[in-house]
Amino acid sequence: MALDNSRVYKVRDVAFDRAAFHITLDDGTIAFTEDVAGHVTGAFFEGEGEVLLSPPNQVERASMALFTGAAILEEKFLTAYFRFNDSTFAELQPSLRPTDEGEQFASQWNQTARNLAEVDALRLLVTFSRDLPTAEPFTAAKNQDQVLHARVFGRKLGAFDIYYDSTAKEQIWAGQLKRVEGEGYYDVWTSFSLNQRLPPIGSSGDNSFGPTAADAINISDYRIQAEVSPPTEMRVDALLQLEVKAGGQRTLLFELSRYMNIEQIQAETQALEFIHNQAVEGTQLARRGNDLVAVVFPRVLRSGEKLNLHFKYSGEVLSEAGGGLMYVGARGTWYPNRGLGMSNFDLEFRYPAGWMLVATGKRVDSPRLDISAATGLTQGEQVGRWISERPIPLAGFNLGKYSRVVAHAGKVSVETYASSGVERSFPRGSIEATELQPLVPPGLRPLPRTMTVVTPSPSPARNAQTVADTSARAIEFFAERFGPFPYANLALTQMPGEVSQGWPSLIYLSSFSFLTPTERTQLHMSPVVKILSSAVIAHETAHQWWGDLISWSSYRDQWIVEGLSNYSSLMLLQSQDPMGFRIVM
Repeated sequence: MALDNSRVYKVRDVAFDRAAFHITLDDGTIAFTEDVAGHVTGAFFEGEGEVLLSPPNQVERASMALFTGAAILEEKFLTAYFRFNDSTFAELQPSLRPTDEGEQFASQWNQTARNLAEVDALRLLVTFSRDLPTAEPFTAAKNQDQVLHARVFGRKLGAFDIYYDSTAKEQIWAGQLKRVEGEGYYDVWTSFSLNQRLPPIGSSGDNSFGPTAADAINISDYRIQAEVSPPTEMRVDALLQLEVKAGGQRTLLFELSRYMNIEQIQAETQALEFIHNQAVEGTQLARRGNDLVAVVFPRVLRSGEKLNLHFKYSGEVLSEAGGGLMYVGARGTWYPNRGLGMSNFDLEFRYPAGWMLVATGKRVDSPRLDISAATGLTQGEQVGRWISERPIPLAGFNLGKYSRVVAHAGKVSVETYASSGVERSFPRGSIEATELQPLVPPGLRPLPRTMTVVTPSPSPARNAQTVADTSARAIEFFAERFGPFPYANLALTQMPGEVSQGWPSLIYLSSFSFLTPTERTQLHMSPVVKILSSAVIAHETAHQWWGDLISWSSYRDQWIVEGLSNYSSLMLLQSQDPMGFRIVM
């Protein structure tokens, strides 16, 4: 999005407001971007300016102070790039004065403006795609869709962002991209809603919000057919059943791994236009390895309608870790989604002989005819199908060269999948040299000898039954206190790395959780780390209730399910090992 030489102006003592923040352009030069279909959507300013943002409550002011050193953002800036979808240009026009330096100014800042324009391109597409020609005219209700994004370079704080989006649950936020050891992190200084301020501590005020862009569309069902080709490749056909809760959209945004190449997107049988756009560096989306996909429909969507959306894509979302293990999804989300939402899943996988695959849901014996009849299986190729027993927030699978063992918690089947080895990055055992004193006949002098003793690498498969039994006991303990286990079965699968994660009916369990007490000692773990390493199994099992059956309403509540899972695992530890419980506490 280039700057327009003919729209460069001098500006002085101009102020404009967007909800909770106030921007002043004291003295300087401003250039506006070229218009798109009659809309001017951006500007670049150089000179003296100031931004003022006052967070609405103690929590947000404390957060702002943590990052900036002050509870209120009041910063003078030297440059600012603005992106908007409203009448900002018309609002500022009465205060603009012509200048003879237009061509020079636009040339100086044009590349900077182009680079910054990419950040908001998809968001503006959502707005202006409603004006695209359509064969089915549709008059939507007046849509209060307003966006202003300012990237300013402050005198003290450097480059940072302030943002207003009327369609978001939290319409105002401010933050800054930071780098730590070469990796980008986005610090959110403050984020809050204009509709609802936090209730006083101890009150029971309802903190709910009305429909937003995120929840206007519900994905009720996924039907996914995937062909997995280790060590890296995956081809996917995904059919999404959408329910339009609040109409008026022409473009929908989905999250998908940046390593997936989309071949086609269809609504029913009609091919749709789409854009696969890179996520903003440092954000959680980018750190998950995902990008945004914008899907443009031939007409504006209507409230109450249902439609099928068909994605075909392929790419490298797997990586080989050694020891018969794979990193699945380590390079982003493998199916299109719009954030956490409760959906039904019907998953079918084709995968080669010699591998074992397990997924969320209950395994069924009958593959769907549409995949099995369409293409014959190659020799030794396997097909597996899993169906969720109820709507769940997310779905996943794991693949490896596993051995399988089973335990039971009442009617619940607890299956554990573990390989005979560990990933290449797993800590190696110690190597020690021990001097031997051999037995020799009397009168002969023994020759000194040493023997090298190498601690063997762990074999998780040897301890798989213990892991299954541990989880089964946790299910029985929690079921007595929290209610029946939510699913018919639970699968625990070995995963490379130090982090474990619980998904509905499927737990990705770190190789460290499969260690025996002796193996933990050989790795020189402290007593507390030993106990916590074994307690991970109970913690992730507790997530089947806290996080999967009962989820959080927003990211502000997410800590609660982690806290409840920690508390649950400590309850179990206290009942089984009071001494270990005291050590941990």
